[in-house]
Amino acid sequence: MVTGRRIKNEGTLIDFLVRIECITVFAIYLFTILEQDTAVSACIALNFLIITGMTAMSFFGRGEVKIFFIWFFAVGFSLLSVIVTGYSLSFGYLKKWLMFASTVNMFFWVSNSDISEDMIKSLKKTATLIALLFVCAYVIGEKGDPASFNGALTFNFSNPNFTAISILPICFYMFILASEHNTKMRGLLYLALALALIWFVWQTTARACILSVIAFFAMLIFCRRYSRIVTFVVVIFPVVFAVIYMKLIDTDFIEHLEFLETEGKSLTSRESIWTYVFAIIKRYPVLGNYYVATSGSGLSNLHNIHLDTMASYGMIVFAFTVWIMVAVLNKIGEGARKWGMVGIAAMYAVILSGTFEAALFSGSQGVYFLIGGFLMMSKYYKKQRATLAEDTEQNYIKCDS
Repeated sequence: MVTGRRIKNEGTLIDFLVRIECITVFAIYLFTILEQDTAVSACIALNFLIITGMTAMSFFGRGEVKIFFIWFFAVGFSLLSVIVTGYSLSFGYLKKWLMFASTVNMFFWVSNSDISEDMIKSLKKTATLIALLFVCAYVIGEKGDPASFNGALTFNFSNPNFTAISILPICFYMFILASEHNTKMRGLLYLALALALIWFVWQTTARACILSVIAFFAMLIFCRRYSRIVTFVVVIFPVVFAVIYMKLIDTDFIEHLEFLETEGKSLTSRESIWTYVFAIIKRYPVLGNYYVATSGSGLSNLHNIHLDTMASYGMIVFAFTVWIMVAVLNKIGEGARKWGMVGIAAMYAVILSGTFEAALFSGSQGVYFLIGGFLMMSKYYKKQRATLAEDTEQNYIKCDS
């Protein structure tokens, strides 16, 4: 029998782990900007351990058995693929898998855990500190090497695309905080931070993330209620787009979209890498080939969340990954309205950015926790709404009696 004291203690421990996780995520951003690679690697390893611990604790929650088995097979088969096709079990070689497993673990943990107000406060504080960190880095000149990547902004991340995908969730948090606060001055401060972050994303020239910002606002406007159909379309869109893109790349259709090209950013920039990826998938369809996909380094970004998963871990893992994303979104989003949809909209936007970047599952460097935070917020607001409705109903009963 689970006592009230045990539940309280477990909740306190989870709250503590979330705070440590938030500190670790902030440290990853800070050490990346300061070019402290060893410290970044240590924080990524700590990140994995914390999320794994939180996931293990959530086994005893009231989660769905179906989601547990989806999680088990996604993580299990991905590790099997790494071991079967790998030539090393060093941290450097496993780094990409650790990030993938952490993302899947995050989905499972959020779906299976009770989200507290303290967790939401920790997330918001962390996002605000990271936003201020980027602004300070920009002001003092820690923008990355201007001679690299055609002058695109990097903040010392490995490339402008990773920079953009790291800034993107912080941008969404700032807009959410700006709309939440009744204090005019504080709301304006958050809005100013959000606009500054959008400007940084623009300077990275990462088109996928720029389009994601537009998608975020479009989702807020048009998705007032949760829809399972919209979720499924959003989740599978990256791979569907990649297939259509490769079919149309040699046709006249692409020429009509030349207005979307920018300096150093051709519309055919993904053709060579995706041709290589599809060749890997065709040759190793079941378990993929982690070694080949990462060129033996354990690090790669194949510029599409689903193609990256298929090439690295195979079609089985891809199917379970899509399944757990859809299942968790459906569980958390079902019945969501207004504020409950804000986190879902942010999650949609991040997934859509995965059409051209694989950072959610590959090279995320702690971003997965902040992105998981959007699901935490939706779950928390949904719980608040249900509690309010229950209290209102009880008040009516008292009045009638």
